[in-house]
Amino acid sequence: MNYGGDQEEFDDLLQSFGFYGELGHAWSLGIYPLPDYDYSRLAGQSYARKMQDPRWRAKADTVKRRAGHVCQDCREDAPLEAHHCYYTSLRSQREPWEYPLSAFRALCRPCHRARERSEIRMRAFVARLSRDEMDMLRTTLDSLFVGHTEASVMEALRLIGDRDAPSDAIRAMLKAGRRRQ
Repeated sequence: MNYGGDQEEFDDLLQSFGFYGELGHAWSLGIYPLPDYDYSRLAGQSYARKMQDPRWRAKADTVKRRAGHVCQDCREDAPLEAHHCYYTSLRSQREPWEYPLSAFRALCRPCHRARERSEIRMRAFVARLSRDEMDMLRTTLDSLFVGHTEASVMEALRLIGDRDAPSDAIRAMLKAGRRRQ
């Protein structure tokens, strides 16, 4: 963390499990239990019951605050819900608040409903890919987003989807949106 990374996400993840950390030099990190943290598990409780837990409410509030209290999909200033973009396997028995902030989006209710459908379609799409193909697609997209602005990557992908778009237009779009290193 001393050399980059999302300190808030790291701190939040520690807090999700009842701990806090203190950074020393590059080689030292102290992790300590939070006083008065409720370490109880809600095994057997309904999901609706877990959404009432103060630990979930704190996580949801953090997700909304990080989004600037606007929907991350439509940018509307509307009442927000914290959406899990993924869940781990049932075997992990992770509580809803025990996920990193990057696993969430703050969404208005209409976008929340629509996003769930889109995510199901995306999972159906990647189901046809091998594990290696999924890893290659993820790595390629990650490299594009690191090296170019989000707007230029999305416009280039839109052009790629247009079968009549010339490839030089796609290259020009990415070149125009190259991040300055």
